Amino acid sequence: MTDGSAAATSRQLLRVDDLRVEFDTDYGKVCALDGVSLAVEEGRTLGIVGESGCGKSITARSIMRLLPQNASITGGSIHYSAPDTAPVDVTALKPNGATIRQLRGNAFAMIFQEPMTSLSPVYTVGAQIMEAILLHTDLNRREARERAIEMLDRVNIPAPEKRVDAYPHQLSGGMRQRVMIAMALSCSPRLLIADEPTTALDVTIEAQILDLLQQMQAAENASLIIITHDLGVVAETADHVAVMYVGRVVESGTVQDVLGDPQHPYTRALLHSVPRIGAKARLSPVGGTVPSLLEMPRGCKFAPRCSVAKSICHSSEPPSFALAGGRSVKCWLHDQGGGTGR
Repeated sequence: MTDGSAAATSRQLLRVDDLRVEFDTDYGKVCALDGVSLAVEEGRTLGIVGESGCGKSITARSIMRLLPQNASITGGSIHYSAPDTAPVDVTALKPNGATIRQLRGNAFAMIFQEPMTSLSPVYTVGAQIMEAILLHTDLNRREARERAIEMLDRVNIPAPEKRVDAYPHQLSGGMRQRVMIAMALSCSPRLLIADEPTTALDVTIEAQILDLLQQMQAAENASLIIITHDLGVVAETADHVAVMYVGRVVESGTVQDVLGDPQHPYTRALLHSVPRIGAKARLSPVGGTVPSLLEMPRGCKFAPRCSVAKSICHSSEPPSFALAGGRSVKCWLHDQGGGTGR
């Protein structure tokens, strides 16, 4: 469950509790994540959704311990717990230490945004896939090359024995994204983090990439975190969803519960802004703009854009209220609705 509570039937592979990340800037410290809690169950998919700048990618990079040099984790914990290994507190590891380097690729891997900038232009795609294989396995270079060709074939790149020697600029956007997936899965990680995996792709290629991710996940019995601003992607691929707004998880639960009956005004606003085929009503965009992290409003951070905000919303930030079915929502409207603040 995405609120971090223990699952009754599934084992948690990753648990993030009250995570806080700050950036040192020329204007002082800026809090990019403030109390983020979520969990990923074995073999399941968690969708993280929200507008640009809400902290989705920073959450992913915190899990990977790949934050920029001016960023630091100042609170909370990230626990990774695989069935055959001892639990690891990722936040206690040195960002460039041997332990976290071993976990990256073997335990969890990440598909980054914009493969054209994530892939090195001066190395072939095969060499870049082989680098991870040579680092995390006992295969020699010949065996690693064979493994790279096998991975390119598995992600449906035609003529993989030729494409393995191609440079990124020689491939289409869809092919480059497939290379990123092949690279991330080359060492069979238990957790795959896909950060906007369909950005800048047309709808046909987007559908192919999403289908490929699900197929690879099923084949490897891996867990998946998919980060997106597209609620349609979440509805199609995820089991649970966490809705983020300016560094906070404002609503979480199963996809059916959250998208079928949203309880936070921000979640409802996001759903109302999604175009629907055949709908005659005009789109209703989310009013206002995302606040600057340097000038955050008092109280609920969504209150200045919320049409149902009460006076308390502008003065006090809401706690997380636990709802039925393992759901949670940070909204004062649930203060007297059967939920319990925590």
